Amino acid sequence: MEKLSGRCLLAAIMVAMALLVFSPAAIAGEQAVADWPPVPCNPPAGLDKVDGRKIDSYRHGLRKEWNSPPKGSFPIHVVHPRNDREAAPLYVVLHSAGHNAESCIKAGYERSPDGAYNNHGLYRAPDEFYGLYQQGDAWWGRDDRATAEDGPVEKRVLDVVAWAIATYKIDPDRIYLSGISMGGSGSLGIGMRHGEVFASEMVWVPAGTDHVARRMFFGQKTPAGLVLPDPPVMVNMSAQNDGWSKGQDVLLKSVVEKKLAMVMGWGPFGHTGDTQAYLRNCGAIMAFPWLEIRKNEAYPVFIGATTDQKPPWLNPQGADEKGQINAWFRWKTVQDEVSVFSMRLWLEEPPNVQSPYAMPKESTADVTFRRLQRFKVSAGKTCAWELVREGKTIASGTVEPDDAGLLTVAKVTLSAAPVEVHLAWR
Repeated sequence: MEKLSGRCLLAAIMVAMALLVFSPAAIAGEQAVADWPPVPCNPPAGLDKVDGRKIDSYRHGLRKEWNSPPKGSFPIHVVHPRNDREAAPLYVVLHSAGHNAESCIKAGYERSPDGAYNNHGLYRAPDEFYGLYQQGDAWWGRDDRATAEDGPVEKRVLDVVAWAIATYKIDPDRIYLSGISMGGSGSLGIGMRHGEVFASEMVWVPAGTDHVARRMFFGQKTPAGLVLPDPPVMVNMSAQNDGWSKGQDVLLKSVVEKKLAMVMGWGPFGHTGDTQAYLRNCGAIMAFPWLEIRKNEAYPVFIGATTDQKPPWLNPQGADEKGQINAWFRWKTVQDEVSVFSMRLWLEEPPNVQSPYAMPKESTADVTFRRLQRFKVSAGKTCAWELVREGKTIASGTVEPDDAGLLTVAKVTLSAAPVEVHLAWR
């Protein structure tokens, strides 16, 4: 090979240095960023730990499967449980437009001088959970709002979750999704469509419901041949004086039409991440045990409960200023076999909660069963049901699957004393 002259050698060195200095990895101050999977990187200053919990930081580029424009790299931060263990649950956070992956960690774990946590409590993964925080621009995607197809952002979120499950040996039946504002809208749109991934989700003041309406075909039939998995149980905290809270009327109507499981609380707290505002207005909803729901267990959908209060989005004149839907219902699967199924249902008031409304003595609702595991629903067959309390049958009847393949027992009355619903094929 011909030797370089001194001037050429100097020029070559300068070009090499320029390529190094202006490469994406050098700009980030990290090693080269692979497109996929994520690679470890140095954490932002002061973000190697939070609240005494270790944080791992990563970056990744784009996968061709996402059909994304070629730009940028994306940070991921994983907050460890206070005591590391395998098969821990995963708490996934989609940040708001006013935050990013880093700032929502800081906001969620910030403490006041007296040691109490401050605001944005939904951004804080519980002590026994891994917390997954990834960077997003708009969780619904900027260029795919008009389509019902999976968009690049949705594919990226799901791939990051799958990567975290494999990397940290997460319990795949305990994956939970959360988000505030833009992250709330994204959690509804992405989470409700992917019940094969998420066990349940909680959103605060979601910035619109057009995303979930598009993904779940609100107001229309699901396209022929498309089978959607049973969606996660949804906990929705919204405010009637929130200018961003658009489409709650559509969501409320569609929950009934599609028989979706939603626990809801509202009050005049505006568009906020103030944890105390939610506790004051919706303490019973905040105490709902959504993080105990498992993806590999059936759950009930309660529709038209006599204890539901009147949300302001449907009838502003007769609405309750502060209210709840399905706050008190609890359940436990007793048996889930091929030909027989039973579930225990009751009302429960969480202890030590701030609530402007008290738990009722009784509540009557239509109960639909979703995410059945071994119990198989067959179109055209008749299913016998009975309600049993303290070993005695108090009601019985038959039901057939509806057009969506769902079984519903009408007008089940619940109280603090548990009742078991037994289903069996005739």
